[in-house]
Amino acid sequence: MNRRVTACIIASLSVLSALIQSLFGGFTFLRALWAPSMRMTQLVKHDPLSASGALRSLISFGSHAFMAGGISAAMSGIGLYLFMRKGFAVVCGLLFLLAGSLNCLILYGTGLPVAVLLICTGMIMLALNSNPILPKQQVTNKHH
Repeated sequence: MNRRVTACIIASLSVLSALIQSLFGGFTFLRALWAPSMRMTQLVKHDPLSASGALRSLISFGSHAFMAGGISAAMSGIGLYLFMRKGFAVVCGLLFLLAGSLNCLILYGTGLPVAVLLICTGMIMLALNSNPILPKQQVTNKHH
């Protein structure tokens, strides 16, 4: 029972971290797109092209972080729901592994902290139903 509670806590933290990543990406995108200071092309060392490129890069990163966090949070949220309500540890573990892989695939190295947490959660979920490596030895009472 303790392993199940621990898995639920870690899975909840994984979903929360993916949601935080999505919020961070969404706010970065909105800030870069609609902030008055960002709309004016600031000169970076008297070069308007590098300022425009930096703005577009920030918009691209924000949208990718929003997408990756949202998809990962949705998949891991479904996995957590299925684990808590139905007890499907294998399906949930695969959902968490897939969510972490997609997060890392969309954001490359930037999404690695959340992806590692999601993948570790998936591995824990998959290991819940596994047998221990060493079987329990039977205790026999020898009467003298």
